[in-house]
This record gives sequence, C-alpha cells and structure tokens, in this order.
Amino acid sequence: MIIYALRVYPSYFTDKPVFKSNKVISFANFTFGAVIFGILWNTNLTAKKKGVSYIVSAVGSGLMIAQFLFGIIIALVTLFGSLSGPTTGTSQNHSAGTSNNERPADTNMTVPLLEDWQRITPM
Repeated sequence: MIIYALRVYPSYFTDKPVFKSNKVISFANFTFGAVIFGILWNTNLTAKKKGVSYIVSAVGSGLMIAQFLFGIIIALVTLFGSLSGPTTGTSQNHSAGTSNNERPADTNMTVPLLEDWQRITPM
C-alpha cells in the first residue's frame, strides 16, 4: 500500500506511468487504495490533478503499521513480563513477608464453581 501510494500512483502523472491501461490503473487504485482512496484516486486521474491523497494514504498506512507493531510489543511485554530476560542473583520480595513461591495471605485465587454462582446470583 505504502509503496503503491508513494511510487506507483504518482507515476501516472508523469510521461512513464507504471501501468498504462485504464482498466489496470482503476483496478490497482481500488485494490491498493480501498474504497475511499481508490475512488478519490480515480477521480483525480480523470481530472488530471494529483492532489495529496496519496501522501495521506501512505502516512495513514504507516501509522497503522506502527500502531500494530506497538500493540504487539505491549502484548509481549504484558505476557512475558519484560524483554530483558530472566534475572539472576537473589530474588526480591515485592511484598513484605513473602517469597516468590508464596502468595500474600490476602489474595484469593480461587474461581467460584457453578453452584456458587447460582447461590450468589439473585434469581
């Protein structure tokens, strides 16, 4: 998408366009520009006006890719703790009086059974 928007689409306004067939150009605009940008690019080609929509499309696609990668990084850090790997040396206690293998006394990690839910939930 980004390559098409920054390299191929602007070539249609030069002496040597990448595609020469009107049908292929229209199909490529719709395929790579989706509904909004594809229609806008076809309209711009008809009016012989380049505009800035191809730059907007490329920037938007770049931001979507960056957001996707950022989300993957956040998910990995959340799932695996940190990207630094396992720590060596003495273990540190995060709450007073507990080791890494013990749970704090005030934490209840049990999940209620179906019978408990029926008893708790008002009918």
